[in-house]
Amino acid sequence: MNSKGAYQSASMHALKIIVAVASCLCMVLCSTACSPGGASSADGTTSASTDASSSEPVQPDYLKTYADFTVPGLRSYAESKMMTEYRPHTELGSRKFRGNGSIRFSQDVADDEMYYAVFMCKQTMNKPVSIGVEDANGSSHTILQEDWCVEGVQATGLPASLFPDGTAMTVTAAGATEVVMIVYKFKAKLANHE
Repeated sequence: MNSKGAYQSASMHALKIIVAVASCLCMVLCSTACSPGGASSADGTTSASTDASSSEPVQPDYLKTYADFTVPGLRSYAESKMMTEYRPHTELGSRKFRGNGSIRFSQDVADDEMYYAVFMCKQTMNKPVSIGVEDANGSSHTILQEDWCVEGVQATGLPASLFPDGTAMTVTAAGATEVVMIVYKFKAKLANHE
């Protein structure tokens, strides 16, 4: 693997870790602040819950979305929680499928834009999953490879300048793996917070 490929792989792995950490942080904050017993303030005092009838813990949004496991549910979560910093953006396609699959892009992606997938996957047994971009000639570039699915909502992306002329986002997975995915494009400079 050349240094450019190693950098891409490290960058995408770091992005995945950031998304996972943010989801965990959201879960911790929500379970602390929204717990049935009330929220604790900085001075350690606890406010009573106004809903005395509920003894169920509040489930974080990403787990609700994962439990729903639909394209509309994922779209709602992605648009409100994950894509807000990447505006403007365009949805290129979405799909729910089992095993290997692809989502053909509804529009071309310019070299100064990002290919970006928001996805969820489920498995009955841990099996490898990879996500990539494919061009019209069938050549592909892997942008994420995992040993198994993670429970929750994930995202991965690749600047189009590193693999120009992509036409589809692809998933390679065992036949029992279920995937829900939405593919977006946006200006790559947004990922760099420029």
